[in-house]
Order: sequence, then structure tokens, then C-alpha cells
Amino acid sequence: MVREIANPTLEASTADPQSGEPLEVGYASQLFVDDHLVAHRRSVHRRLNRPVKGREPCLVPEHLWEGGSVLYSCVIEEEDDYRLFYKAKNWSPKPDSKTRSTTICVARSEDGLRFEKRPVEGSVHEGSNIVLDDAIDDFTVYKDESEPDPARRYKLLASRGTWREGLTSATSPDGVSWTWGTPHAVRYFGDRMSYWYDPVRARHVAWSRNIELYPDRITVESTSEDFETWSHPRVAMMPDRGDHPDSQIYGAYAFWYQSVYLAYVEIYEVAHQRLRTELASSRDGLRWSRLCGHDVFLPNGEHGEFDAYWVVPTFNPPVLRDDRLLIHYGGRPDPHVQPGFGHVCPGMGGSLAVSELREDGFVSLDATGVTGDVTSKVLRFPNPARSLAINVGPFNTRDGYDRMQVELTLMDDGLALGSWAIEDDERNVWQTIPLPDGLPDSAAIQFRMKNARLYSFKFCR
Repeated sequence: MVREIANPTLEASTADPQSGEPLEVGYASQLFVDDHLVAHRRSVHRRLNRPVKGREPCLVPEHLWEGGSVLYSCVIEEEDDYRLFYKAKNWSPKPDSKTRSTTICVARSEDGLRFEKRPVEGSVHEGSNIVLDDAIDDFTVYKDESEPDPARRYKLLASRGTWREGLTSATSPDGVSWTWGTPHAVRYFGDRMSYWYDPVRARHVAWSRNIELYPDRITVESTSEDFETWSHPRVAMMPDRGDHPDSQIYGAYAFWYQSVYLAYVEIYEVAHQRLRTELASSRDGLRWSRLCGHDVFLPNGEHGEFDAYWVVPTFNPPVLRDDRLLIHYGGRPDPHVQPGFGHVCPGMGGSLAVSELREDGFVSLDATGVTGDVTSKVLRFPNPARSLAINVGPFNTRDGYDRMQVELTLMDDGLALGSWAIEDDERNVWQTIPLPDGLPDSAAIQFRMKNARLYSFKFCR
């Protein structure tokens, strides 16, 4: 609930927003993953918010051709449902065959929560859900809505064959019938890898390790405008002084989210043979920073649970559904295969699960028992801007805490243009403030908060 107030009642800072050119923000959500938008903040702290993980897997291996494991995967949003592409473990297509291959399979879901394995028309093995049967170590599928050629609507990049030689691309009109491109076009990339599209730079981006460039696991980048010719490699991300000396970056996947780049970063704890996931952000898609002091975004489960040793996200942007983000992930109950861990059975099985996060809820600026304030830099309003939506919620609802208090003021050169109080509304993630007529085309926003968590804001038409 929002109500206009004549004068703010919470103590406010007198900090002056930055001078200079206003920041263009458009209509996209503005997240507080860093201080890009912030001129001043006091008595608030930045918190990384973990999604609530599902207690049980939503997809487990059950067919002969799945080889006892499903793990690396990606979710594609289709017109009427969701399609999950997942890698199953090595199998022998014929009982008496010594040749083993890897299957890429498909499952469907209407709600993004429960997936069903249906036979796929046109499958490479009739009556199954297999769309590729090949020597594939890892892969990512992307549905390219801007592709003018319908035969290339779906794009796939994979560690195919001898992964040390490079990544190979494939295209498809339907995600079922695939045509392979030039073998190992992304030279010397392979093993754990990801492929994502950067809409800001208009580039296809491949991320993987590159053993010719660096022997340990780091994230190296190559880009392409046409999905055929790829750039020389550059280091995108590597362990820094905030990581344990024995840690490596096992894999990573980036995506453009509203107004900022975000990336899942898989941290491989070599000493414990365990993988967990952190979160990183970037403003230009080139320089990346791990969020909130390398805090864990997707933690490992307890000993004996399906994700005790591996927690790796599916390589796709989160799925937005009913003000919640669905973040799918794979888990394994056993350590990574490594010398010195022979006493633990390296089952290398795997299952998939779903976690949920508040919309825009990756990071929040939190004010606890004392009044905190956040003053933005001067922002240029989009035209038209009829309202301002605030994504805010209580810091703590336990007995003994005051109710959430949030007040917002639009400031122009030290002059208040209007103030509003926001009250907690458990039914709605967003609280909308109608903007009065006659506002200037730019202003700063000042938030004053107590027992509150500020996630994001956006201007609305």
C-alpha cells in the first residue's frame, strides 16, 4: 500500500546526489547489485539472497539411455510451455556394443516446476526423448528469436568429440533435427562450457576453459556475430584473492537481466571435491565482480542429499512466473572424481531440481533496527513515466521487530518534489507510486527505510 505524505517522518540524510549528466534508466528494473545507481547510502547493508531450493528433485534418471545421471541442462521458454534439454550419461545403444555415446534428451513442462519425459517425434531413437546421440561432454541450447533463417532458429554449442580440440556448433529449426557446423570452430575450448547471447553487444558468447591458454580451470571467452566465425580468446573470469587458493572456476554462465549482466559462477573446491555456485555482475559484459564478498548463491545440500557435493545451475536465464524467479539446477550426491578420494564411491549420478527467488531478488539493500537511507544519482525519467514501482519487503517479521517503514522522496537540486510512504503488502511484490504531472525530466530518488529490504525499482508507462 502506498500513500502520499506531506513531510517525511523518518530521519533523512542531507547527502547531495552526483552532479553531471543524469543516468538513463528506461523502463527496465534497476537492481542494487552494486553502487552504479547510488550516490549515497547510510546504515544499510547489501545482502545476497539465496533462492529457496526444492527439497526433492523434479527430474531423475529412469531410462536405460539416461545411464543413471541427468545433470547438465538448459531450459527454453516456448510459446505454450517449457522445454528442458538435458545431458544423460554415457550409454550403449545396443546391448552387445562396446561403443558408448552421450544422449541429449528433452522433457516438457507447463509450469516450469514439473517436467514430463515424452517420446519426441523425429527422435534419433524411435519411441525415446533423445534428440542427439553423440560424443558430447557438455552443451548449451539457445532459441534465437531474432534469427531470420527459420532453419537456424535453435542454436547449440557443444564440447563434441575430443573436447580439447574446441567447441562445435549446430543449428536446428525445431530443437529436434540438428545440423552440425564446422568441427571445433571455437578452438581449444572444451570440458565444462556455456553459450549465451549478449543482446547489448549483439554477440554470441562462448565461455569455457582453454587448456592451451591456461592449464587450470578459469573462464575464457570467445565471441561471434554470425555463430560461425569466432574471436580470439580472452580471459573473462578467474579466481581472485577472495577465493581459497585451491579453488577453481569450474564453469560459468552469464545472462542480461533487465539492466545489468549477471552470471552464475561454479566454484570447485578441490580439497573437498565439491562444487557450489556464486553470483557475479557486470555493467559492460567484460569486467566481472563476485557479489557480496563471494557469498554462496546456491549452496550444497546436507550429507546424503541429492545435491550434497554438486550444485550447478541450468544454463539459461531464470524463468519469471507469478512474481517469482524459477532457477533450475543440477545436483550430485558424490564427490568429483579426483585422486585421493577413492574411499568415497564416485557415483557421478545426478538429478535436477527447482529453486525459487523473489522477482529481482538476487540482492537487496537492508535496513534493520535503525533508519537507513539510500540516495540515487540523478536519473533521467523515460517518457512517458506515469508511475514508479518499488520492489520492497520487510527485513524481519518476527515478534519484537517494528513494522516495515519505507518513505520515498523525489529530489531535484535539494528540493523535494513529492514524498510517499510504503506499507507492507504481503500480497504484492511491487508497490506502485503514481507520479504527478509537471515533474522535471530528471531527479534523484531518496529511500528512507527501517526494518526493510529494497530490491529494485522501475519506471512504468
